[in-house]
Amino acid sequence: MRTRNNIATILKDYAVQQWPIDELNVSSKNPRKITEKQKDKASSLVHATGFMMPIVVDQKKQVVIGHEWLEAAKILGLDDVPVIHLSDLSEADARALRIGYPKIIDLGEWDVTILAEEFEIMLNDKIDLSTTGFDLPEIDIILSEGRSENNDKDNEIVEIAPSQEAVSKLGDLWLLGKHRILCGSATDPESYKILMGDQVAQAIISDPPYNVPNQGHTGGRGTVKHREFPQAHGEMTEGQFIEFLSQYLTSSTHHLCEGGLVYSFMDWRHEYEMLSASRSADLQKINLVIWNKNNGGMGSLYRSKHELVYVLKKGKAKHINNVELGKNGRYRTNVWDYAGVNSFKKDRMKELSTHPTVKPVEMIADAILDCTHLNQIVLDPFSGSGTIFIACEKTNRIGYGMDLDPLYVDAAIRRWEAHTGQNAIHATSKKAFSACQSIRSKRRTRG
Repeated sequence: MRTRNNIATILKDYAVQQWPIDELNVSSKNPRKITEKQKDKASSLVHATGFMMPIVVDQKKQVVIGHEWLEAAKILGLDDVPVIHLSDLSEADARALRIGYPKIIDLGEWDVTILAEEFEIMLNDKIDLSTTGFDLPEIDIILSEGRSENNDKDNEIVEIAPSQEAVSKLGDLWLLGKHRILCGSATDPESYKILMGDQVAQAIISDPPYNVPNQGHTGGRGTVKHREFPQAHGEMTEGQFIEFLSQYLTSSTHHLCEGGLVYSFMDWRHEYEMLSASRSADLQKINLVIWNKNNGGMGSLYRSKHELVYVLKKGKAKHINNVELGKNGRYRTNVWDYAGVNSFKKDRMKELSTHPTVKPVEMIADAILDCTHLNQIVLDPFSGSGTIFIACEKTNRIGYGMDLDPLYVDAAIRRWEAHTGQNAIHATSKKAFSACQSIRSKRRTRG
């Protein structure tokens, strides 16, 4: 073995050289196997940053350190690679380095907090995090663990009086940072063209109306009164409701990628209608999730303590699966335990006064993490109070939302502005939401 006394002499004799890749050999006695996944990760990093790591070879030109970089070079079709040639390295030292170097690297541990901070910086710089070697589901978990959780703040809703005048009007498209919201109909194909442009969603997570009146079914056991939704508030027949759901699913999934998932909430009364509509829209049912709330709501014989979430897939392509039976630390079942908005918790009446069917941000964020990757688009055709935008902020996704009711569009915008401290911008006029509110308020006063 080398002694400490002659290390400095050895190091200054070595220089990085460019060698033809064909001159390098791989020892058949290398106990460290390079996986296909490792080759792909290494080639992605080299492609993104350049070849920064020289390959170390011995006197026989056999690779001692850097087998993965050699494989990356082959995948990328490189003719030459940077090499450090240890011409005086003994066979014993070569064997020690070949085994010891990767083992010593494996002994290190990650500081998850610092790692999450680095990932956040890279995201802001629009760097592809997959080049770091981490799987995207791993990155999601690291980012969530690195952040300080504050679910109460996430679920804060700006109180909106249902009788107030709306700022938004039909056809308005608002830019919420990287997100978008349109005042439009979830059953109208033209609305999706305005909202989506040439973008395609990776997933749809939405809570359509259940064709039941809000009065007597939602609203803090009758203590909070809501005007009804613009559509499907109990006025539709069974056939009409099937057609309504079918139009929403068909129109929205036209802007969903192949293999993309749809999570559509529904109550127990309308299983038939939901299944009929999903079949009409040519969607495959791949699971049925039960949202198990912590206490019961309205009901007759039994108080309703759950809602259904239909998980549907478009086309035959494989869907993203970030759960993989807990492989990356996400233990998920088709029973979701999250508190309902009717729970006895702080500000629940304010939430109910804004929207009668508010969904917990944590629940929507978890669904997003299950089936999408960083910076992909999640579409919500019934965005209501704007939970989708807060959930997308938490998960580094892009939320595209829509609502036919201008007041709910306003509520979602105000909620996002309060959460982020940013200003929503009208896509056409380029004016801030607050400026539009002032302008439209003055017009009403003069009128």
